[in-house]
Amino acid sequence: MASPGRPPRRIAVVGPVASGKSTLAAALASHTNLPNIELDCLFWGPAWTPVPAAEFHARVRDALAGEDWIAEGNFGGAVADTLLARAELVIWLDLPLRLCLPRLVVRSVRRAATGRELFSGNRETLRHLLARDSILWSGPAHHHRDRRRWSAAFARAGAAGTPLVHLRSAPSVAPLLAARGLLPRSHHARAGVLPLPAVKPPGTLASRPASRGGRLTAVTRQHSLLGRYVKTLDAYDLGPGPVGVHRGLPSTTVSLTLPLDDPVEIGWAARSAPRTRHRAAVAGLHLDAAELRQRGCTRGVYVTLSPLGTAALLGLPASALAGHVADLADVAPALADLPERLAACRTWPQRRALVEHALLTGLARHGERDNAPELRAMLAALARTSRVHEAAELVGCSRRHLSGRLRTELGVTPKEYQRLVRFEAARSRLAALGTTQAGLADVAAAAGFADQAHLSREWRAMAGCAPTRWLRTEGPAAGGGPAHCRSLGEETVPGAAGAVPRCSRRGGAPTA
Repeated sequence: MASPGRPPRRIAVVGPVASGKSTLAAALASHTNLPNIELDCLFWGPAWTPVPAAEFHARVRDALAGEDWIAEGNFGGAVADTLLARAELVIWLDLPLRLCLPRLVVRSVRRAATGRELFSGNRETLRHLLARDSILWSGPAHHHRDRRRWSAAFARAGAAGTPLVHLRSAPSVAPLLAARGLLPRSHHARAGVLPLPAVKPPGTLASRPASRGGRLTAVTRQHSLLGRYVKTLDAYDLGPGPVGVHRGLPSTTVSLTLPLDDPVEIGWAARSAPRTRHRAAVAGLHLDAAELRQRGCTRGVYVTLSPLGTAALLGLPASALAGHVADLADVAPALADLPERLAACRTWPQRRALVEHALLTGLARHGERDNAPELRAMLAALARTSRVHEAAELVGCSRRHLSGRLRTELGVTPKEYQRLVRFEAARSRLAALGTTQAGLADVAAAAGFADQAHLSREWRAMAGCAPTRWLRTEGPAAGGGPAHCRSLGEETVPGAAGAVPRCSRRGGAPTA
């Protein structure tokens, strides 16, 4: 037990699978300078073979014999008894299954897609995740059993006087640990959140006001590092009324919707699944329309990333998000507190700078992969041609290699990506025309469709409505301004400096 007035030097972090133990332990170790011990590293041998029980127990005893450590794991029996007996403080992440399960899925898919080395040279693969003993099955199946086991273990440890911090909700983790001096005071949000640097990095995008036609315009020079990955960074407003509603159309980008106050509800127009609520949402590539609803404060910040930007800025391939929406805290735990920090900003330039800072921090943490140039060339070739084999010839690879690479990185086939390219081009041209009397035949030809009928069929399948109806309800003809969110290059700020740009009911933002 720690002496009165002395911070604990032996800290155990325990809890169910995907509760954030590893990330929290790493944050604690970074702040306290204590060595971090992963019990999984002691348990697994090569080829996912557990070491013999006696050897495992001996490894644990040796590792915990020191006077300074942070140990994290989810092992019971003699290992748990040794851990609790030696710990001066135990942190129990007793988080619900509804929170841990999505984290587990995203984490496992990300590990399998990236081939990241875990313990003793082991890596998770898609085949491994589909096995009968996969952690995707065993983790949720044992969630409640593990909770009962830890409850019994803590009852015994409590009788021996071991201090326990029992955390039942994610938002309570950082404040309670910061109050004990184990995390920085600014480290506030959810379990597993790593603090972003407080100092604004050099080269962050800055705005300079300029007068244009009597209206104040904030001009932003696109940062050379973010420009390759960020396609759109803009404020959005879903319009007046108690509930803002917007149709999210398919695109070739991954989108981040960051509401300022009230969560956003996202559902799929052609799917029977119920809408899901997100404090901040990340949506992968999808080929059908989504419906976004936001109650109360209907304003927020909207970001779109290129498929390569998803890996470079968020740390996982776009394929991990293909066809669905996830919470930002589960996709990128280090950005979990971004919505709260945005809500604390008073002006749009402050919010934009905060998002840029967060993305630059993510880029420094993850960075671009070595094989990114090949994927970038493949996407450019697919956008230039109408046939997959022609794109493969331009890149200099086989059609099979091209298809496999695109499925692994984006989660869509080459033909599906070309559908997204055509749809996006048609949406831009329709929005530019800005009228329901637009020449659909000309738009279809310019965007790469066979004819107007082909455009109409694709638009109904991917947007859930006719193109003319979309123009009437959400395009420029509806009074919503340009169909696309303004890029990092320029934003119009109505009224006064720092006001929030409005993009109410526009077809390009926010896209789910």
